[in-house]
Amino acid sequence: MSFDYKLLGKKIKEARESLLIEKEEVANYLRCSVKEYEKIEHGELNRIDGDTIIIISQILEMDFRYFVSGNYVSAESQIKELFRQNGEISKNDRKVIRKFIRLCEEKHNLEDLLSIQKPLPYDYSGYRFKSNNHKYQGITAAYKERERLNIYDSINNIYALLREQNIHIFRRRLEDSNISGVYIKHPIAGHCILVNYSEDLYRQNFSMAHEYCHVLFDSGKEQSITYFDREMDYVEIRANNFASNFLLPNKGIESINTYISYEQLKKKILDICSHYNVSSKVVIYRLKGKRLNKKLIERLLKDKNLIIPMSDKIDPELAGVSRNLHEKFKKIIESGISIEYIELVRNAYQQNEISYSKMLECLQMNIEDAKLLTDSWDVYMEV
Repeated sequence: MSFDYKLLGKKIKEARESLLIEKEEVANYLRCSVKEYEKIEHGELNRIDGDTIIIISQILEMDFRYFVSGNYVSAESQIKELFRQNGEISKNDRKVIRKFIRLCEEKHNLEDLLSIQKPLPYDYSGYRFKSNNHKYQGITAAYKERERLNIYDSINNIYALLREQNIHIFRRRLEDSNISGVYIKHPIAGHCILVNYSEDLYRQNFSMAHEYCHVLFDSGKEQSITYFDREMDYVEIRANNFASNFLLPNKGIESINTYISYEQLKKKILDICSHYNVSSKVVIYRLKGKRLNKKLIERLLKDKNLIIPMSDKIDPELAGVSRNLHEKFKKIIESGISIEYIELVRNAYQQNEISYSKMLECLQMNIEDAKLLTDSWDVYMEV
């Protein structure tokens, strides 16, 4: 059976256009003219060497097998739909999202190689709630999940907690600061969540819980982006109410009453923020309509003394890391690589499940950077 170069060209063209990459950019990488490159997209060549396809796949942040195999299952349809629904996503953020999906695919494959099995998260889409009110559903599910996951107080590391289920979670800086999170249901890897690392740390915790609600309720949609500044529909209202109650249960605000002074109230709010790793806005909105009147709520929301400085917040994935290693591992997380993922790649390499070159590919690093990382990793694990 002959290879279908027309289909190859069509796949390459669609992937390139979805990333807003011009033909000239790909041609420059390939060191050929635009006309020569166009022949690839038009399927006019009778032969294309493997190195060319690998280079193209690297430019387009995709597994080369997607281009050469008719049986390779990818999340391409979900990504295309995500970009179609959110046409304003920048070129750089589109690349970040594609890299994120590549990491999720690699993580799924590594867990398969190492025979790591995790339970699937609960599916609430068919759950019979007492009400069709989405706010009620979000709140109810939050307490059911706290009970199911044996959470009795604050959640110190929401990423570690939720990674115990079959959910692939990564964080990375996005160009658009209004994007809080991305959810994609991969046909093979399953639930994939990207949290915008450019956000405040407590806001990231909230975004993580918010996207988790989409996993629990909305996986049938297969892809979604959460924006910080958009008008909310019922699905987002449900996710916000889930997140605020999941992170901050009723017991966390029981001590708040109207009989204390304003300064005492502010101190209590800040104490709750520190204990539950949430912003003051989450605490204030949780109190809205329950213990505090509208005028007091508005005053609290405008109070700049309730804005918690970054220096007072600890990244849960960097807790306990020495000062010397903190900045190094922070940059790694910012680049989209989680510490959990690094350890997974390292274990696969040490158990001879993957080669050294595959390890570099998984880490999306060159030899020098990987050497620095593995040297630091030994020290980190000792700590």
